[in-house]
Amino acid sequence: MYSFYKGYNWSFRPYFIRTTVAMERRHSGYLSERYVDFSSSEQTRTFSMPLGNGMFLFADISADYLYQERLSE
Repeated sequence: MYSFYKGYNWSFRPYFIRTTVAMERRHSGYLSERYVDFSSSEQTRTFSMPLGNGMFLFADISADYLYQERLSE
């Protein structure tokens, strides 16, 4: 279903560069503030983490899911 997004260029997102630099410096993951995803119009947060060798993982998580699991602020 979401294989379309594999390899997609996410660098246009406003948090991308700031988050990537912070992860490189701190060597730790980051959970973004809530925002409305333009594709789905859902409240979303993005979890990002460095994988090593200049690679990073960015995973969008619905704010509803985070709330249901009590993982939100």
